[in-house]
Amino acid sequence: MKLKTRVVPSAATQALRPKMWSLYQEYYQLDEAVFLQRFEVNQYYALYEVEGELVGFTALRSREFESSRGKVMCIYIGQSCILQQYRNRSLIPQTCVSLVARSYRQNPLRPIYLWCDSLTYKPYLAFSKATTYTYPSHKRATPEHIQSLINQLGTYYYGEKFNPGTGTVKKEVNIVNDPSAIIRPQDRQEPAIDFYARKNPHYLEGNGLITITQASVDNFMYCAVRCLKKQLCIKKSPRPSKSISLNSSFSQP
Repeated sequence: MKLKTRVVPSAATQALRPKMWSLYQEYYQLDEAVFLQRFEVNQYYALYEVEGELVGFTALRSREFESSRGKVMCIYIGQSCILQQYRNRSLIPQTCVSLVARSYRQNPLRPIYLWCDSLTYKPYLAFSKATTYTYPSHKRATPEHIQSLINQLGTYYYGEKFNPGTGTVKKEVNIVNDPSAIIRPQDRQEPAIDFYARKNPHYLEGNGLITITQASVDNFMYCAVRCLKKQLCIKKSPRPSKSISLNSSFSQP
């Protein structure tokens, strides 16, 4: 079985939305009408399929911002939903590597940042493990220009719900329906998880922590090598192989 990734415009998901909702409601507590409204906000979706059957997806948005160091491209990754048996295969990092590579080919001088609103420790930990540096971090202070960009993203996308003092986003309800996302005392032995718990103490109320990393050469190579190693391990097992198909319109601002 071949695990295939397609990145398509949001409008191209119309026929798949009932299936996407079916997958999504297993892991999140959200009204279907609100879920469908997000297709108007998210520009693209990465679709994960096995033999034509949808097994997961993640939402993507790209927008150019004017930072203190010039124009930068910010790519949002969120609303991820992947069936349990297809997790831990670096699907999202591998998708990001491909998207970044394509964007750099079109404009190699424009810095690229990947970011998400971490509702649980899992996306934060994924960012931390897939890159050499992610912000905010227990390893180092957040540089001023990165903090400024975090504040821009938070204010633009979340308005008054964003707290620039903490970098968190206040949510009305907790939409996550995943018991494994609850941080146990033993989980906090992992420094990144402990940091997340301290930085976003109200995550159980649904609050998110804006998490960001630059797609720099060292980060890009580190993530690419990590994905390659994981793919080689998968090929030694009976798990499905992977391929990626990118829609040409994705990297347009």
